Amino acid sequence: MIVAPGNVTAALVAKAATTTIPIVFSTGGDPVALGLVASLNRPDGNVTGASYLNAELYGKRMGPLRELLPGVDLVGVLASPNGAPQKRRCATWSRRRASLGCEPVSGG
Repeated sequence: MIVAPGNVTAALVAKAATTTIPIVFSTGGDPVALGLVASLNRPDGNVTGASYLNAELYGKRMGPLRELLPGVDLVGVLASPNGAPQKRRCATWSRRRASLGCEPVSGG
């Protein structure tokens, strides 16, 4: 077994090197977008692991916020839209906030 906690590069190198030895990773990014696994539900192959900050969770975090503060119509998210992971997160936030009836705020 190859364990690559918090090191995406090591996990990608290990994945390229073998299809038979199990590889376990942890990452703060999206493992599908990073090329580590084919899908979050069914990673397939010999690579599996955990992601603690993927873009899909960003939008879901707004639901409990809305339940805790139902009268709030304006929610600010401080994020830099530079880079692929940040762009996905911002897009996820925008889609989710629209479904919750919140207005976006954009800095310039």
